[in-house]
Amino acid sequence: MIAAFYLVVLAFFLWKKKDRSFLRVSFWSVGLLLLLSPTFHYWYLSWLTPFLAFFPNPAWLWLTGAIMLSQEILIDFSRYGQWEEKGWIKILEFFPFYLLLFRDYFKRRG
Repeated sequence: MIAAFYLVVLAFFLWKKKDRSFLRVSFWSVGLLLLLSPTFHYWYLSWLTPFLAFFPNPAWLWLTGAIMLSQEILIDFSRYGQWEEKGWIKILEFFPFYLLLFRDYFKRRG
């Protein structure tokens, strides 16, 4: 189901976008794949960082920096042996990311 959604969204962007360069399509394809992935480890963003040299998108730049907050989990794990993610960390990482992503989308559209 997610693979079908991925292909539909990718086809939509290929159809709508004026700039269909291989590099730009690859950038958004990798980004979409990361967002639809059920597991999101911080090192997965290393697949996207080379594209940021060509397309410095504020949302993806935020996420590549803020994702390091996810390593906060290691503090409690090293002290108490508890592996428990904190919701406020995820909000701090991803809420600004999605705000910047949607702002950029609507700015380009308008």
